[in-house]
Amino acid sequence: MNFIDPVFPLFFLLVFAAYWLCRGRELRLSILLMSSLVFYGWWDWRFLALMGVVIFGSYACALRAGDKSRTKQDRKTAAIVAVVFNLALLAVFKYFNFFIDSGVAALTALGLKANVATLKIILPMGISFYIFQALSYVIDVKRGTLAPETRLRRVALYIAFFPQLVAGPIVRAASFFPQMERQHRLTRRWIGVGARAILLGFVYKAGLADSIAPVVDAVYGNPSADALPHTGYDNAALIAATLAFAAQIYFDFAGYSLIAIGCAALFGYHIPRNFDYPYLARSISEF
Repeated sequence: MNFIDPVFPLFFLLVFAAYWLCRGRELRLSILLMSSLVFYGWWDWRFLALMGVVIFGSYACALRAGDKSRTKQDRKTAAIVAVVFNLALLAVFKYFNFFIDSGVAALTALGLKANVATLKIILPMGISFYIFQALSYVIDVKRGTLAPETRLRRVALYIAFFPQLVAGPIVRAASFFPQMERQHRLTRRWIGVGARAILLGFVYKAGLADSIAPVVDAVYGNPSADALPHTGYDNAALIAATLAFAAQIYFDFAGYSLIAIGCAALFGYHIPRNFDYPYLARSISEF
C-alpha cells in the first residue's frame, strides 16, 4: 500500500478512529504497530518476514551494544554486526542485480563472453528507509544518546511506523522513542498541522509530480542510446525533459514526506521536515 493507493484513505480513517477511540498508551501503540504491519504486508505479506529479521536483529544487537556490563569491544562488535548485517541485506535486495548486469555489460564491451545468470530479486517496498531506521536505533544506543529498549514492540513500531515507512523521512531513534512514552491528545493544533501537510503533500505528489511524469517518460521512456536519435526530440526537448524530471523528483519526494508528516501528526507524533529548498543550496554539501 502507498499514500496514493485508493484504499489508503479508508485504511487511514479506520486506524485513526481506532487509535483515538481506544484509551491507554500501550493499546494505542499496539494499534499503530498492527496497522503498520497491515500497511506493509498489503503489497506482499511475504516481505514481513524480512522486516521481522531486521527488527529482531537490530533489537538484539542494540541490547548488547548498550549493555554497560559488557566490555567496550563487545559493545562495539555488536554495533558493527548490526551495521554490516543490515547493509548486506540492503545490498543484496537493492543492488545485486544492478552490479551483475553492469559486470556483464562491461565484459561484453571488452569482447569477453559473459553468461552470468542474474537472480531476479524483487525489491521490497521501503527497504532502504526501514533499514536506515534500524541503523539509527543501534547507532544511537551505541553512542549513548538512547538507552537500549527492552520492549520489542517499541523497537518494532519505530522501524515499521507506517506514515514514514515507504519513503521517509528517516527519523532518529533518539527523537522518536521518547514520543512513544507520552500520553497523546488530539488537539486542534495537531489536526491543523496534519491536515495542511497531507493536503499540500497530495497536491505535490498527485497533482504535480504525477502530472509531470508523462512529459518526462515520453522523452526518456527508452534509454537506449541507439534509439534516442529516432525519437524525434531535439536538444531543447531533452533539456526541457531533464528540467521537468528535476521538478518531478522534488515534488514526488516532498509530497510523500509531507503526507508522512501529516499522518504522523494526526496520531500526535512529530516527524521533522527534511526538505529545505534543496535546489537553492549554495554547495553540494549543503544540498
